[in-house]
Amino acid sequence: MNLKENTVLVLYVISLLVVEEYVASNDVKSVNTQMCLNLDNTVRAKHKSCLLRPDTGPCRADIISWYFDAKQENCYRFFYGGCQGNGNRYPSKIACLNYCYVNASIQNNPIPHFCSLAFDYGHCFGQYNRWGWDPLFKTCRRRLYSGCGGNQNNFETRSECLATCLTGPNNTLSQVKTFTTCIPFTIPET
Repeated sequence: MNLKENTVLVLYVISLLVVEEYVASNDVKSVNTQMCLNLDNTVRAKHKSCLLRPDTGPCRADIISWYFDAKQENCYRFFYGGCQGNGNRYPSKIACLNYCYVNASIQNNPIPHFCSLAFDYGHCFGQYNRWGWDPLFKTCRRRLYSGCGGNQNNFETRSECLATCLTGPNNTLSQVKTFTTCIPFTIPET
């Protein structure tokens, strides 16, 4: 992110209040000013996988990938090892932002594209109970997962599957954290 984008982001997140109080002392006028910053510290993402930390996995392929940082509301590059890892991994910054970034002014929750994919067992030899969306019957079904590979139609719980594919995700964390910081200073008038 460059300085201009940072400035726009700061102006978007911070609302500025200036309270002025005029004080006269010893025939010198000064302005006592207080600058207050209202900060919104809410973490937002379209999908739960976007809230995960980047995971390179145990392999060493060093594939350039992108992950979403929910605190910064932006995607950053990292090196993926080529196996395992997690769902917060994208081939490009644009794909990452399209999948994860929440525009606070838009409040719709479309059903993700991967809900229409067939469940993919993967290519390893494990057997893990998972849940996958069945687009034909419009419900979640228990499936066996190998432990690696597969696709994003793969959920640890039935409730996570239903919340994502039946009603669309709403993964903005419900606890809104806002706080105000004020910095007092005095400006002498000339």
